[in-house]
Amino acid sequence: MAEIQPSVQRFIEYLRIKTVQPAPDYASCTRFLEGQAREIGLGFQTHEYVTGKPVVVLTWEGTSPEEPSIILNSHTDVVPVFEEFWTHPPFEAARVATGDGDFRIIARGSQDMKIVGHCYLEAVRRLRSEGVRLRRTLHLVYVPDEEIGGEDGMARFVESA
Repeated sequence: MAEIQPSVQRFIEYLRIKTVQPAPDYASCTRFLEGQAREIGLGFQTHEYVTGKPVVVLTWEGTSPEEPSIILNSHTDVVPVFEEFWTHPPFEAARVATGDGDFRIIARGSQDMKIVGHCYLEAVRRLRSEGVRLRRTLHLVYVPDEEIGGEDGMARFVESA
């Protein structure tokens, strides 16, 4: 297989964080997101309305921060796994060849929903590296507990506004 692109390597790192319900490792996930914010040059905040369930907000300040902001939301938790039904360990983030020179990554969260949150990071990383400036401030929001209803994460975050 070809060399792993840095964006793919970052995605694999994110997938390997076991944020599986009912005992997600939010602390490791928060550290990962903080590191991404630092690398990209984004502001970093956490809001913990319920102990151990942080809402992480990464901010790219726009050129007109007085205008309404844009929020892109994602969640960090994933549903439980039943390993006997997996062809690869669910948190290994196995890179499996597809036969056409490409590959798949097999991992819990690879579609719901870590890929979305990761794509936000990679899009912002690319735009910033190209010198793009947004007029409006952009917030990337990563909430906990969506897979169990979101009451302690997004619901409390919205109520706090």
